[in-house]
Amino acid sequence: MGLGASRGDERVGAGRAAQQKAQAAIGKTAAFPSPKAPTKPCNRHLFDAWLRRAYKLAKIVPQRRGMWHSIRRKWATERKGYPVKDVAAAGGWKTEEVLVTS
Repeated sequence: MGLGASRGDERVGAGRAAQQKAQAAIGKTAAFPSPKAPTKPCNRHLFDAWLRRAYKLAKIVPQRRGMWHSIRRKWATERKGYPVKDVAAAGGWKTEEVLVTS
């Protein structure tokens, strides 16, 4: 325990770390706060709407396997020189096998 710190401070810090891990957050603010509720993160439906609009404005037809799949695959492909385990973790794939076979 550091100078001036108490057991209560440690528990609060541990609780905050656990909450951030559960929310996949860094710090107290969402990376993409909701426009209607800035204290909450955007939900996937809003991201989908934004991507649909971007496709429409760019006059691009979304790929057959879904709007996000091709973007995610491109992201993974650009990281071929990195360890598969690290790419899978950073990209949110549940296992390395899923990353390699999807």
